[in-house]
Amino acid sequence: MDERTAARSAPLDVPRRHKGAEARALLARAAEHARRGDARAALSGVRDALRLMPQSAEHLVGAAEVFYLTHYPDKAHRVLRAAEKCAPSAALQAHIAALRRGAPDTNDTLALPAETYLRIFAQLDLDSLHSAAAVCRQWRGWICAHSALWHSIVVGRPAPSSVPPKVRLQRQSALLGLYVRRAKRHLQRVTLAAPLADADTALRLLHDAPLKELTVHCAYEKAGAWIAFGLACPALASLAVHAGGAQTHPWLGRPLDMRGAQCALTRLALHGTPPLASDEATLRVCAHLTHLAYSAPACAAPLRTVRERSAAAVQTIVHAAQSTLEELCLDGDAIWAIDAFADAPQLPQAGIARFPRLHTLQAPLKCMVLHSLPEVALGSLMPRLSSLALQVSLPRTPGGTSAALLQFACATRASLKHVALRITRDSATWLVECLLRVWVHLESVSVTWDEAVHTDSALLESAEETLQRPLTGALLVQLLTPGALHGREHVLCPALHTLTVGSEATLRGRELAELVGMRTLLAQKCSVRAARHALFAQKSLVGEPDLDTAPARKLDTLDVRGCRELQPDTLPFLRQHCTVHWSAHEAERARHATRAPRTARDRLASYR
Repeated sequence: MDERTAARSAPLDVPRRHKGAEARALLARAAEHARRGDARAALSGVRDALRLMPQSAEHLVGAAEVFYLTHYPDKAHRVLRAAEKCAPSAALQAHIAALRRGAPDTNDTLALPAETYLRIFAQLDLDSLHSAAAVCRQWRGWICAHSALWHSIVVGRPAPSSVPPKVRLQRQSALLGLYVRRAKRHLQRVTLAAPLADADTALRLLHDAPLKELTVHCAYEKAGAWIAFGLACPALASLAVHAGGAQTHPWLGRPLDMRGAQCALTRLALHGTPPLASDEATLRVCAHLTHLAYSAPACAAPLRTVRERSAAAVQTIVHAAQSTLEELCLDGDAIWAIDAFADAPQLPQAGIARFPRLHTLQAPLKCMVLHSLPEVALGSLMPRLSSLALQVSLPRTPGGTSAALLQFACATRASLKHVALRITRDSATWLVECLLRVWVHLESVSVTWDEAVHTDSALLESAEETLQRPLTGALLVQLLTPGALHGREHVLCPALHTLTVGSEATLRGRELAELVGMRTLLAQKCSVRAARHALFAQKSLVGEPDLDTAPARKLDTLDVRGCRELQPDTLPFLRQHCTVHWSAHEAERARHATRAPRTARDRLASYR
């Protein structure tokens, strides 16, 4: 048993002289730890010593010495003041005075004026503000006394425990009430979670708050009340409501009523809420949106009437905010019926953009209905599009949607830098290669499969036969590795630095090692042939540069957390040259997870 354990387990009826000797020994060891730079062990020893002798001037002075050694002068000053109240002897008083005279100079940051501290604290979020308040009493006093620091509050979901739901609700309500009292009229941003968001207490406490941002995670039945509450705040600019599973049948759910809105939103995110309405009040609220995220509840997908009602409203809102939209995210099975761009009129003249500011688009391919815009590639309507996330079944036959998608790629090749594809297991390899060949400025590529891909490849198949196979993770990596697929030396995505492969079982690791090695050599301006010779013949990642070869960017980040069969023995090589996100625990979870298909084949068949 070490000294700390013995001190903690010492009975309270031990004679005082034995406690004093034990405390002196602990302080001596703490001072030794402090001189060695082990502040954690030193502070632990001080805590145990003061537990034994909390009212002894001698031991308080010893604790102050340790605090000075560990660079905590404020704690040392407080302990010395406590020692002076314990009637120290003349020798101890002289020692206290000597300690104060020889105290190290306070750090310059500790001498900042209070106004500077407050300006720094005002930039902190709620968690960081709590951490700052725990540093010392002075900081805590400043933070609790200045209401302007509590402009953003978060009341999250309580951790699972055996506490009854009523008690958890009371605790959340008390915490929100405390934050509101501290913030007063400075409260601007609020984030709430259930069960507090499902009760009327939160609505009552936030009634007079001048909110600018409101984020709520609540039940389906409470979504309408929170949206109405947020729209009644005149200064509100950002509203996000994440509703839980619908308990009411969607046929009975009325569209959201925005007739009482007193604000003009710039950011709107609705996930699983009742359907929107396409009336004049809704369009007035959403006319200046810069960010729109909408996800219809899953229960609305099989109901045609509800689906069409949601589709028409979202389509109308998208068209109303086309000149200001910067981010558009559409998700959910019911969204597949939305033709977000279908009603676009013929352009009066070339060069006029319908979405001049849109830089982020996330939507199913059907939303874009590329085939409904003859002679006009949809990409020309979005000249600044830099990030694209598609949910799509890539057809395996040319023509139709394939041709429209290639037109879209050609129109966005100059601006697109980030692409994320969520595809089905029968998506075409040749189409992905064409897209990667066109998007020459891509910096990050992410591909996730909704279903496991099972494919048996022939040993001696041609390049054409390989490209007709369904896309797998191994094929994707080979496409991005020059010379790996039937000797094709063309470099796809030369600016690529981040690759994400999710929900995949065909990727083993050899392909990744070849990809990282080739990209590393190409970054040294080596030709493809010289890079392959150095990698396979010389087993080296140092090659001879070719002045006539344009360099490709080195791969920096490799996210393969969804690859269930990746061989761990390839990880050391990969981690020498890039950042790899993978762990055996995550691979085991992915291996045993049963994931339902996100998109059904029969529904996608009509979109090809």
